[in-house]
Amino acid sequence: TSEGVNHSVIEGAAVVPTSVDLSSSENPTTYGRLISFSADVNAENGSTPAGTVQFSVDGTDIGDPVTVNGDGVATSALLAAPEPGDHTVIASFQAEAGYAGSGAIITQTVTDAGVVLDLGSSDVNSDYGQSVHFTTHGAAAQAGAAMPTGFVQFRVDGSDLGDAVEVQDGAAVSPAISDLAPGAHQVTALYSGDTHFESDQTTLTQNVAKIGTTTGLGVSPTSSTYGDPLDLT
Repeated sequence: TSEGVNHSVIEGAAVVPTSVDLSSSENPTTYGRLISFSADVNAENGSTPAGTVQFSVDGTDIGDPVTVNGDGVATSALLAAPEPGDHTVIASFQAEAGYAGSGAIITQTVTDAGVVLDLGSSDVNSDYGQSVHFTTHGAAAQAGAAMPTGFVQFRVDGSDLGDAVEVQDGAAVSPAISDLAPGAHQVTALYSGDTHFESDQTTLTQNVAKIGTTTGLGVSPTSSTYGDPLDLT
């Protein structure tokens, strides 16, 4: 019995407690941005722990367990930042013999991503009375993120041009307009944003030229005598 007790004490003493420091490559971050997580595993006796770390976000594992390197660090695979909001990230250290398992939790904050808007005119230098329309294209500022959805309200000189237009395949097209007076007009596209992307706006200048004219002069009769009446048209 005494030998058994001593054996238990020896085994208990041989298991070295560990702790985990968990960090994000960027926190907060924006939707769709590539991020990773690092777990720094520390042993109470100063040695380098052996084992693997399983990373998870909101209960879903990020790939397979990652082996702790010679510095006691394990880094997750890259992943695109999830939906905007707060997310629970866990690093669970699965120790090899001689070390105790441990873990850490952090909150990863994800904000709406920015968009890049491009606004164009069917003819940015049109003539008075000519029908024109405007098109806006939106793309995520972060490469690899989903395509923005939502609505675009077009305005000309501060007044709405029809109703807001739904974005489809990243683009929205305004109603046509043909009654712009000659001169320069400010056209604005206001993007509503959606659950992933921030609202934004962009502008362009629409130039409308006066319509060119030609004038001809006719005289009748074309041959006359001094003092005869003439008609000039």
